[in-house]
Amino acid sequence: LPIGPTDSIYQDIGKASCDSSKSYPLTDTITVETNSGEQTFPVSNGTIFTVYGEFGDAELDFAFTQGSSADCFMHISCSVPIVPGDRIGAFVVIGDYVTCGQEEKSCEECTICTKENKCDFKNLTFTYLSDGKDSEYQVDGTASCMEGTYPDSTTLHVYDKESDTFESFDVTDGDKFTIQSDDFAATTEFCFDLNNDGTECVEGCFIHTSCSVPIVVGDQIGPFRVEGGGICDVCDPVTESPVSSTISTVPSTPVPTTFPPTMKPTVPPGQVPGGTNCVVPDKVQYCQNDPITVAFDYSDPLPDDWIGIYPCNVPFFLHAVVWQWNCGFGGCARTTPASETGTTVFDGLPAYNIYGPHTWPVPLGCHRAVYLRNDGPSVPPYIEVCESNSFEIVDCSTP
Repeated sequence: LPIGPTDSIYQDIGKASCDSSKSYPLTDTITVETNSGEQTFPVSNGTIFTVYGEFGDAELDFAFTQGSSADCFMHISCSVPIVPGDRIGAFVVIGDYVTCGQEEKSCEECTICTKENKCDFKNLTFTYLSDGKDSEYQVDGTASCMEGTYPDSTTLHVYDKESDTFESFDVTDGDKFTIQSDDFAATTEFCFDLNNDGTECVEGCFIHTSCSVPIVVGDQIGPFRVEGGGICDVCDPVTESPVSSTISTVPSTPVPTTFPPTMKPTVPPGQVPGGTNCVVPDKVQYCQNDPITVAFDYSDPLPDDWIGIYPCNVPFFLHAVVWQWNCGFGGCARTTPASETGTTVFDGLPAYNIYGPHTWPVPLGCHRAVYLRNDGPSVPPYIEVCESNSFEIVDCSTP
């Protein structure tokens, strides 16, 4: 594609000279040399061609008939990724449409999908590990399943927000399980049923499954190590889950903290009827560790709306310092009607904040309360309904 060549996302300067700095012809004949010999391809804008042979060298050279100014190379030794969908200068990596180019791959680093390579997948396989770790790929708030200690044994409820089904697994440390969905949502939520009876499920976390951040075999996201899925099933196929699994439609009283698809506010974000803030703290200054009382008044609530405390300088809303459902307690989003008005008191870290980058007391400095919708184009960031005026957290321990 000579129109508007771009730099590769993966093959940076020095790894590929096919980049945006060159001018490529609309029509030409390209010669590509491999260890198996030269191959020639007449090309024009949009031509798909396949290079065959033994790729013994670290680089693949492209020579243009119309002049050497467009000649360039890309890296093929696998020291940097070759990813379907990536554009390296004038060349878009296509791969095989069935396997997305990953028939020959290292299973330890197989990439199920990325933002540029949104291969379709219907299943994900994980190993449950109670010693949770931070993901190498799902960072900056894209996953709340993080480093920490998780239950050695639990009933795990998995919920895909855009589906009407959920799966439940009895897992112990080291168990492998597979979740399935015809259409994975932006986030997939995991809820730990600590009583193992389906009645209490207030602690949980989520991972990102929209492919806007990579899903990579071998990566551990909190207590979940990715083992396979989609085009990476050949790495470690799981034909039958080794742990107990039940799949059913959501009952009339489903497990708490599993949420239905949400809707964007009908009132414009940042406004409420009458033009006033819909969330108001009771003070403009708090001593650190003092309770923070926030009143809210919003006429278009949903059961899973929530209020979070954020630093003043964040440009968008990922994970709050601390947050609470607008209905006030863990599990209430499924058992309590949405509240138009009410008061939320922040005086500690709720149990359902335990997995994620949340903390109490709120750090010193400028903060604000934000009324949020549990939805967004690629959650997080979340949709803002409105935000409060700023308030200060100060150190009152010394005169």
